Amino acid sequence: VSTNRVRTFFDTEYYSADADVFVEDEGRGKEKKKQHYLKSKISGKVYSVSCVKLVVCETNVIVPSMRKIPFPIHESVIAKPVNGLTEEIKSGKFEKYLVIGAGKTGIDAIVHLLQNNIDPDCISWIISRDVWYIIRDKNFPTSDIDCQSGVYYKWITKSLLDPFFKADSIIDYYVNMEKHGSFARLDPNLPYP
Repeated sequence: VSTNRVRTFFDTEYYSADADVFVEDEGRGKEKKKQHYLKSKISGKVYSVSCVKLVVCETNVIVPSMRKIPFPIHESVIAKPVNGLTEEIKSGKFEKYLVIGAGKTGIDAIVHLLQNNIDPDCISWIISRDVWYIIRDKNFPTSDIDCQSGVYYKWITKSLLDPFFKADSIIDYYVNMEKHGSFARLDPNLPYP
């Protein structure tokens, strides 16, 4: 059933692809589609996804799983990119975890560890300095009703523009956004990033 929405599959890996298949599409006749399969790293469930057009993001971005660790580590240390975190948690081999980096990948790793009942005392997190985080729940609609009624748009305009017009500098803007609850830092008692 087509929902005209992007389906997001978390903690999955590419599993396999079938040869081209022809699928009857309402009003368009037969279309050539390729059947792809994604496998959940957690449950093992296999999802079938068919597509007419494959969109490939071609950039020069290199993420941790695509390169060797960029600093020396002792041979006794087991260091892996965040992609292997789910398997390591399931294995139960480790009592302690060390996450390096305050970006999206680092914070995703911390959240994933906590959601998988890893004791916070068993997690160490190395960040170079504090950063400002955008608080998703304060900045994006919570339902279609919010968007349709205009409640969200009035709120977001006020939440973005009021702090901007009250600010005398970029730092003032970020501080105002933090007071509003739209931005946050890990430790608000530290100097501003």
